[in-house]
Amino acid sequence: MVKKAGKDKIDPKDEAIIEVLARMEDMILDILEGNVTEVPSPDILIETAKILKNISNDRILEVVKTFRDHPDDLENVKRFFRLMDEIERQLRLRKYDRLPQGENLNAFLHTIPRLPKGRKRQDGSFELIDTNKSKKTEKSMIMRNQKPEDMGQLLGAVLAKRIRPSAIKLTYYLLKKVFEEGKTLITFELPEYMEVRGLKDRRHARKQLLEDMETLSGISFEFSSPRGKCHFSIYGGFRSISKRGTVQYRITPEFLQVIPQKQFLFLPKEFFMIDDRQNPHAYSLISKLSLHKHLNHGRKNENVISIRSLLESCHALPTHEEVAGSETDRHVYERIIQPFERDMDSIRSFSWEYTDPVSGKKKSRPTDYDSFISLNVTIYWKDHPRELPPTFDLE
Repeated sequence: MVKKAGKDKIDPKDEAIIEVLARMEDMILDILEGNVTEVPSPDILIETAKILKNISNDRILEVVKTFRDHPDDLENVKRFFRLMDEIERQLRLRKYDRLPQGENLNAFLHTIPRLPKGRKRQDGSFELIDTNKSKKTEKSMIMRNQKPEDMGQLLGAVLAKRIRPSAIKLTYYLLKKVFEEGKTLITFELPEYMEVRGLKDRRHARKQLLEDMETLSGISFEFSSPRGKCHFSIYGGFRSISKRGTVQYRITPEFLQVIPQKQFLFLPKEFFMIDDRQNPHAYSLISKLSLHKHLNHGRKNENVISIRSLLESCHALPTHEEVAGSETDRHVYERIIQPFERDMDSIRSFSWEYTDPVSGKKKSRPTDYDSFISLNVTIYWKDHPRELPPTFDLE
């Protein structure tokens, strides 16, 4: 059911809707308790339907009018509450995108945190390989037409460098569009992309998008596991931005086949709007935590994850080995723990706390690396679609 929420949980433009719905619920409870009061107009629900676009005006009008005529009818009350639940669900979905999810796609997006080996190929491209002997998997990524000093443009951290966050966000945006449309040719408008990304300068946005499309166009990927092999390139041979701002990017049929059409996770829209200069690790943390929640849905650890696992996704964060040799504990704290906490605190889609991996009890913030790396993190999502309260039941 819709309940009145704090400002940190809803957008300002939704507050009036939530306020009215909360009052309507109070009114319905009064009716059920025998304190009959006047049923308000359905106008506010019709306005809500126009905003949400997923619930028709006629359907809302039918439900509300029926309830107005027969407020003491139990079935009408149930229908009204189910409508409240559906409206709340739609409000929550407005804050999240559906992102396709599958084993090979996850290997591409998430499990290439630090590719340790690199070699130049005969055709002038560069290949990076990561082998996991315990899981019997091997992942390799090839970047064409790149100089050795530009290898940081590769997806994943390479030689303490990384692909530009904007290129990763473009990858996710393309995946979102493919999931919605199911086509190899992706078309969208530059202003649309700027709004999703929170970009203001059209000239800068255009330049960034052209560079990021070029980066993605040079990548091919191979993933092998006991289940088999998967190989694909992203770029399908065509990319452009017209003078008017129409963007087109073609992906390969092989890449399209890797993208599941029915499996998806919920990714906060905040992911695309993060300021990567102020919080360079936040986008990696949101991505990792969204995937973790999806893969562990319904389990005890759905919202609990180890610090060690989270750090593996932070490609731009130095490892303990990289800073511990010649640095003091204070420097380790400033270069690893402090940036991690800063970027976790910057994310509005959830609150979080350190917890003990055995007891699950809350722990104070650590000051040294050994204490830090031994802890878990518990996540408290705000308005996540998978955490919608159960449908109101009067029986």
